[in-house]
Amino acid sequence: YTKWVSREFPTREDALHDKNVTNLRCYECSRIMRRRLRWFTGNAHYYLGLACQYQGKIADADSCFSRAIALDTANLFYRDALASLYSATGQGARAGEIYLDLYRRDPSRYSNAYVLTLLADTQLSQYQDSLALENYEKALLLSPGYTPAVLGQSEVYRMRGNMPAYFAVMNTFVHDEDVPAYPKCEY
Repeated sequence: YTKWVSREFPTREDALHDKNVTNLRCYECSRIMRRRLRWFTGNAHYYLGLACQYQGKIADADSCFSRAIALDTANLFYRDALASLYSATGQGARAGEIYLDLYRRDPSRYSNAYVLTLLADTQLSQYQDSLALENYEKALLLSPGYTPAVLGQSEVYRMRGNMPAYFAVMNTFVHDEDVPAYPKCEY
């Protein structure tokens, strides 16, 4: 099915009320399509949100991504964009909630060290240290030496009072040559 409007209308509303425009016809047999299509999806809001994010208009980007999600609840890209926005603006808890939802909806796509560490951080903040430790370990299996996961894992061991495991993990962190000296000293 295709639609091509070949004449001008004064307003969009006038175009939408014209039966010749709103009736979709098959380009092969010219029959009118019976099923109604949603003309306006979340795409426009998604792309507008990306533009706002690029321009540094964080509140507008948040609003646009939220509208896109409301219009198309099945589209995971919109949720991913909102979670990325929250993550980039230091709202890790909100990002973690969305990533947890995305991970539940599509574990194969969202099983990476970054997402698993965010999930673990969220779980750790909710005092679910067993689940957090499990996700930190999954993240380290996918990306050995991933510093946020290493630090999260050490924090779980420290909170549990498992000092031998804590110092073993911290020893690998301190001796990691890929991590600059400054973060090691700060920790």
